[in-house]
Amino acid sequence: MIDGAINGSTEIVQKALDTLALRHRTLANNVANVNVEGFKRSDVDFAKALEMAVATRRGSGAAVSGGAKARAGRSSSGIDAAVFQPDKPIPEGAASNVDVDEEMVALSENALLYETYATLLSLRLATLRAAIRG
Repeated sequence: MIDGAINGSTEIVQKALDTLALRHRTLANNVANVNVEGFKRSDVDFAKALEMAVATRRGSGAAVSGGAKARAGRSSSGIDAAVFQPDKPIPEGAASNVDVDEEMVALSENALLYETYATLLSLRLATLRAAIRG
């Protein structure tokens, strides 16, 4: 029972890290394509992906819908994270609907979340090591 609880919570943290890495790549792609004519920004809803991972872990299998024009992105740990394009029109005279300032804020927020979850995983593993050593 204890083993299942430890492995389950560790698995969710790993899935959260994978989802945050996918979101980081998606946001960086937005910035890289800011001047591409007709490019529409994409994003990953981390909260929904985490909710899905927790629901799956609890065995409820509850599905959480993605955003408009969602496409599935599978991370290395198997979490399904939806990469979607928000319904945001391209402003007149602009090449794309990417606002670099908004993307940089989202990237910073995402990096902080990643660091937080990485620290949580590191602490969890340190606790396991201490328990094994006695």
